[in-house]
Amino acid sequence: MLCKANEDWQPVDISVHPFGQDNRSLRNGTRVADYRIVGLLDMAAAIQQGRAHRANGALALHVLEVLEAFERSSVAGAHIAIESSCQQPDALPLGAGEEVFA
Repeated sequence: MLCKANEDWQPVDISVHPFGQDNRSLRNGTRVADYRIVGLLDMAAAIQQGRAHRANGALALHVLEVLEAFERSSVAGAHIAIESSCQQPDALPLGAGEEVFA
């Protein structure tokens, strides 16, 4: 779902994006695209290909620092500077399955 400023929430079609096809049903019967293992698939393919995987340690550390800064900012009522940085991972190319890692 996407909500633009001063507008209502609207569904977003992700079916053309990697792993955007519905593959699981929720308890209420709604079908959703749920590919929780994509990070592990990317890691395995990256090891085979000799490249860095997208969810690497530098990204994880940066995300952790940002999340902690949210908490510290909320408690202190002040801006918290983010000191770490990381390279933004390449987006997955279009495709429907593991072939996007080839």
